[in-house]
Amino acid sequence: MILNGASLGTLVDVARDADIAPWWGVPVIAGAFLILGAVLGFWSNWLLEARKQSRTEALRWDADIRQYSAELLGAVRETFNERRKRDAFTAGHAWSLRRELEKKPVAEVNMLLREGEDVEAYIKRDTHFRRYDAPFFKESEQRSAASWERIESLTASLSLVAPETVRASAEDLVASLNDALQTDDDDDVPRSARAALAKAREGLVVAVREHLGFSGRGPKAGPT
Repeated sequence: MILNGASLGTLVDVARDADIAPWWGVPVIAGAFLILGAVLGFWSNWLLEARKQSRTEALRWDADIRQYSAELLGAVRETFNERRKRDAFTAGHAWSLRRELEKKPVAEVNMLLREGEDVEAYIKRDTHFRRYDAPFFKESEQRSAASWERIESLTASLSLVAPETVRASAEDLVASLNDALQTDDDDDVPRSARAALAKAREGLVVAVREHLGFSGRGPKAGPT
């Protein structure tokens, strides 16, 4: 096939025109990039705001956890100390009564005893009933009841915002306090119960510190 000069010029023009983008191509491409940039910018801002809000909420929950835990530790200490005050009051009353009986004639003392009862049993019985009429004892029991209500409220608050490790430690602390207070009112709290309570208290301190990102065990929890 033989191409003349006119035909060759026509083919060149067609080829040249084929390499030229249509008039609407550049605006479309520019608009696409503009839309893509806007979408990426919106997505990036959304992620930043979400992370910022997440950090803000985490800080707020951490502040609540720190406050509730500190108040719970204080309420547990107050409740246990009230029990120790009542124990001291009971021991003081028993000591005073024992001194009074030592000054009385034996016959007079025997008239106070029930059948088969010795002096120590009488002292324990008399102290057990008389202490409940003492204003100090009544006020101490009222303070303990108020502290228990506070403990229950704080434990419930922690259950809503604290992680499992902190919740478990708080529950263990309350259980240890309850076990210690189950001791008969006429007897001192056993050393083992006091040690278990102190250990549970330190356990909550460690759990909260670890959650907040503090290294180490912190100040040693003293006797409760």
